Amino acid sequence: MEAERKAAAVAAKKESDRKAAAARVAAANRAAERKAAAEKLAASRSRSGSGGSKSPPRAIRVGGGGGSSASADTGWYDQLIKKTFENNWREPKNTTGQDIFAKVMITVAPDGRVIESRFVKQSNVRTMDDSVVAALRATKRIPRALPGDLAGSNYTIKFTFKLTP
Repeated sequence: MEAERKAAAVAAKKESDRKAAAARVAAANRAAERKAAAEKLAASRSRSGSGGSKSPPRAIRVGGGGGSSASADTGWYDQLIKKTFENNWREPKNTTGQDIFAKVMITVAPDGRVIESRFVKQSNVRTMDDSVVAALRATKRIPRALPGDLAGSNYTIKFTFKLTP
């Protein structure tokens, strides 16, 4: 009986050590994925900023995550979501003479599909709100699935489209 308890304790310790090692490997893999994605995004930004025919970048402020336990390491994914929507936004002409803001909430499934996108606060300027709706409708997927540390559930962020005069 005592030998069985000791054997069970040894087996439990081995299993615990195995799980800890697997968790360390998974964390290292996630860190490598985040680094590669950040480098890819930086390279993409430097290419798109060199003489393309696109209009200058528009200001979109990204807010914090929600819907899953967001960590400080998810900022690159928030920026990827923002950039994806920004690329689909056709900025209207601002004739109001003031900055115009529209706040949206985006929910992404673990595979990168956009499963919900909606206004949190409209700008109440029809051309602005229509352009944001068009961007929300046009964006069906984020180019990358949720990173490993977020992949267990849907991921929600809020950010603001800003139109300057």
